[in-house]
Amino acid sequence: MSAKPGAILMCGRFTLTNPKGLAACESWIAPLEPDLEPLLIPRYNIAPGQRVLILRKNGTARWTGATWGFKLTEGAAPQPHILINARMETVSSRRTFAQSFEHGRCIIPADGFYEWPKEPHKLRRGPRDKMPQWFALAEQQIFGLAGLFRRGSHADDDSAECVVLTRPADDVVGAIHDRMPVIIPREQWQAYLTASKAAATDLLETPTTAKLCSKPVSQRINSVKNDDPACLLDRGEFPPQMLF
Repeated sequence: MSAKPGAILMCGRFTLTNPKGLAACESWIAPLEPDLEPLLIPRYNIAPGQRVLILRKNGTARWTGATWGFKLTEGAAPQPHILINARMETVSSRRTFAQSFEHGRCIIPADGFYEWPKEPHKLRRGPRDKMPQWFALAEQQIFGLAGLFRRGSHADDDSAECVVLTRPADDVVGAIHDRMPVIIPREQWQAYLTASKAAATDLLETPTTAKLCSKPVSQRINSVKNDDPACLLDRGEFPPQMLF
């Protein structure tokens, strides 16, 4: 799915509220580098176009940064077209993503993600409300979003770009939306990064065993300027002047 200014997107926001938990990662992952410190602050409203932490494998598995969204220049368009999601059903065959799926799989760490009702009448609390929901594991553990990365216009890590893979929604997310991010449990991160193209496809097609819980949150997260613990509060938990 592409990102447009001001739009509310499918699988278009997520959280990583306890990034320090990544420091105790498995031995097959290289230690976090000091220059990644800016990406290790608690995040409550991560949005497309922002720098995010990703885990990728090129010989050694290591953490690095990437901008969320593949920039595509189309003809004489003044602004690049930005893709933030890729459907797992077509990722291996679509030209935009095929090479990254074969050689550039990555894990994007998260501990929750937001969705808005696809159908306007769902979860409404007022005539103009379209209430977002936050989805997380029961114990709010860190999990992986299946992703792809690629180099941007330069060869260095600073130009790397990433997208989040999506799949048909499970019963929990399906109550408000028909799609959701592909969740990779921590114990399968290495398999996703190192598997052959065919094996990675099989892994993506395996029904998720992640048990998600959800809670309503306020429309405060609609603005990317809001990125603090209050983003996870229900709108009834703080004064109206803090909603926006």
